[in-house]
Amino acid sequence: ACAYVDIGGFGIVTDPVFAERYAIIRRRQIPAPPPSAYDQTRIVLISHAHHDHLDAKTLARFPSSAVILAPGPAAEYLLKRGIRARVMRPGDEYPFPGGSIIAVAAHHPGGRFSLRARSDGRALGYVIQSAHSTIYYSGDTDYFPGIAAIGARYRPDVAILNLNPHLHMPEASFAVADLGMPL
Repeated sequence: ACAYVDIGGFGIVTDPVFAERYAIIRRRQIPAPPPSAYDQTRIVLISHAHHDHLDAKTLARFPSSAVILAPGPAAEYLLKRGIRARVMRPGDEYPFPGGSIIAVAAHHPGGRFSLRARSDGRALGYVIQSAHSTIYYSGDTDYFPGIAAIGARYRPDVAILNLNPHLHMPEASFAVADLGMPL
């Protein structure tokens, strides 16, 4: 789920988890990136509070000046660990030099241990808009009608989709079509 997006020298990172283990049975398969790979990060986007998308120790590695954007349950979890995050809800916008980030709904459980999928803002995706392109980051989400709404409203040029047990390849192709992108 972790990606580094550079918008004119402005670094944005999605859901970083660099821990060797991020759940009881899950292990990292590749080494964590060196600090030089993310030391220019200005914004970190957190999609939800599950272990494989949110790790306080990983976030502590980022520059202290980096702004963390997160849905409510993730921001609450971080605050208990001394890390401040700006709470985002669907439709909220955060401007940055050269563009803006808009929170959009995802259909996924949002709390640290929650299992019930909803599209109520406890889990988010993000749209990153700049003068040159629009990028959609899905976060973890099931295929749901909100993806078509994101496509109709924002017309992304690039989609970063998390393909996993929530969004399988067939549904991902439907999502790409709903976003208005060529397959």
